[in-house]
Amino acid sequence: MKALLAEVWSRRALVASLWRSDVLGRYANSAAGFIWAILAPLALIVVYTAIFSALLGARVPGGAGGPARPLGSPIPNGIGFGFFVFAGMLPWMIVQQTAQNAPGSLLNHGATLRRFAIPPSVVPAAVVLSAVTDAAIAGALFVVVLAATGRLAPVRLLALAPAVALLAMMALGLGLAASALNLYGRDVAHAVAALLPFWFFATPVCYPSEALPLSLQWALALNPMDGFLQTARWAMVGGALPSVLAVVWSAAAAVGALALGAWIFQETRGDFADLL
Repeated sequence: MKALLAEVWSRRALVASLWRSDVLGRYANSAAGFIWAILAPLALIVVYTAIFSALLGARVPGGAGGPARPLGSPIPNGIGFGFFVFAGMLPWMIVQQTAQNAPGSLLNHGATLRRFAIPPSVVPAAVVLSAVTDAAIAGALFVVVLAATGRLAPVRLLALAPAVALLAMMALGLGLAASALNLYGRDVAHAVAALLPFWFFATPVCYPSEALPLSLQWALALNPMDGFLQTARWAMVGGALPSVLAVVWSAAAAVGALALGAWIFQETRGDFADLL
């Protein structure tokens, strides 16, 4: 892992070049440009808000001794449900975009990797950087809205820096493993796409964790995304402090995912020349 990170850092200018090419290429010929990075998650938030707060009529506990509260009504501290979902969607965007784009990234840059002496590790690193960029664009607008509505606490935003760094580490580990294994069989990309919705709905992005029955709380405790979502929501919209156990587990899972992904990538990179 240390050797791979050192390699990526030493070629950071190349990572930045691939990142610029990807980001600018996606928005260059569109009239809305970077606004699409905001409209896509916003559309999902509208759908999830409608489904979970209106159509399903789901309810969450109102707290100790309190009555049940519909998801569509304000959740603790007066946070609107849309704000609640948006704050959870931002960290999920990083994982989702990486999982969608990383598996085929080495294949997409195969000609470049064969022609030039470019370390292949910079490709999934650029994918993760692009995912973080899109989340940052959407997050910046969200911060402006929070400030305009008087809900912003700038000091709490400092907690986002280590959370995003750890989340990027986890995403990079997943991207390294998926991009390398996908060279041996294109089924990896399809499998990741099929499993991603299950992970999404197992993560409390569009519902409070209290909405899960007690019999399923263990699944949430094992989900490494929970600590990141709790931190993002506390930093942006307030509410209860993140669970120390959840945050520690998410951090450990991020380091473990990066270590495993780097090991898989380094063990298989000797075959890349033939597989590409």
